[in-house]
Amino acid sequence: MVLSGSLNLGLSRRPKWNGWSSGIVWKKQLSSSSGNLVDSRRIPHEDVGLLSAISTFYRLSSCRGIRGPLLLRSVAVCWMGSSARSSARSVLSRKQAAVTADNLPPSAMRRHRMSGGSSAAGASCRGSILLLGFLLSFLVTFLVLFGFTFRSSKPSTLQQMEDSATGGFSDDQEFASNDRRRQSQQGGSGIRVYGYEIVQEFDHDPRAFTQGLLYSGNGTLYESTGLYGQSSVREVDLLTGKVRRTRRMSRAEFGEGLTLWKDRLYQVAWRCQKVFIYDRKTLAPRGEGTHHMKDGWGLTTSDEHIIGSDGTSRLYFMKPESFEDVKVLTVKDGDKQVGWLNELEFIDGEVWANIWQAECIARISPQSGRVTGWVVLQGLKNSLIDRGAKNLDVLNGIAWDKEENKLYVTGKMWPKVFQIRLVEKSKDANLDAVRAQCNIGLDGFT
Repeated sequence: MVLSGSLNLGLSRRPKWNGWSSGIVWKKQLSSSSGNLVDSRRIPHEDVGLLSAISTFYRLSSCRGIRGPLLLRSVAVCWMGSSARSSARSVLSRKQAAVTADNLPPSAMRRHRMSGGSSAAGASCRGSILLLGFLLSFLVTFLVLFGFTFRSSKPSTLQQMEDSATGGFSDDQEFASNDRRRQSQQGGSGIRVYGYEIVQEFDHDPRAFTQGLLYSGNGTLYESTGLYGQSSVREVDLLTGKVRRTRRMSRAEFGEGLTLWKDRLYQVAWRCQKVFIYDRKTLAPRGEGTHHMKDGWGLTTSDEHIIGSDGTSRLYFMKPESFEDVKVLTVKDGDKQVGWLNELEFIDGEVWANIWQAECIARISPQSGRVTGWVVLQGLKNSLIDRGAKNLDVLNGIAWDKEENKLYVTGKMWPKVFQIRLVEKSKDANLDAVRAQCNIGLDGFT
């Protein structure tokens, strides 16, 4: 059975952030300096408008972790208190003026009105000065809040997501320029893009939160599963999907990547620097070790090293006997780092890495850390959903049968393992759209 997989080379959708909330009106009662309670719904309309703006910026600054706008909150409270007291004095003054006017002669009446007019003018002047002061505070807060953000040396996650959505390029001329430079860096070969064809499907435990996968011959898969309380190492019959034997981990461990070195299985765990060692045939524990990655995500082996990932753009090449780092490579596509490196497989002299939260596999040179190709597996997950599968998580799991040159992939809680055949799409692919789809430019987890 050979089914063609769809390859969408357009820009993937990205979540867009809207930091402005609409219609924010303070309805809390705040205590003024005199101890009176003030209801913002009774504040004059022009004051409510400013308070709404101050409220918006205060809430925004709280999310962004900037303390400067705390001053605005204090100003807002004082403003509302002053507004309430001013309103009360104004009402009282009008009542007193009415009483006084009934008992004054005409000449005194004129003087009284002139005095009242001066007081009103003074109040208006003070109000204008206060308004100007608050507007200046508003402007300074705006500059502090956004000025430092725009000048930050490390881009925020939101900025990174926007960068990745465009591939970090501005126009077609720059695309071509970067592609030429990248081809020059890689000996003129360029980066290849691949789609896929489904050759065959095999049953897979839909409860398995797949974190590591490898093929060991004779129709046998070894799999590491995750989630607290459900993590395990298991031996699986590829043809039937049946789990032959299982070794459960402690409930405090969250299983991650898995690899085979000689007659030992090696497993890492999330938020942990332990390496768990098992007997290949029985899955009996055979000790523990310690790696020096920031976290445990993916594992594979070359002819000389155990290779690990920690969810960033780094690959760690370790001695199998001691897990000491021999070298650490930063994976790049051109001048952009490729983060979120997850489950790994070593195939024909290259490191293949699932990109977490993307339907992509990066093909990486173990000598330079440069990406040599992208395998886009868009459509596999949807094909399962279309057939009624539920609770599927991300694509994760690569296994290579080097004797038969067969490639297998699956995902977390997927009911199928797919044998696929790659189909090159380099001539038709928009490389920058592929980069955006594969989250190029994001730093990674740690």
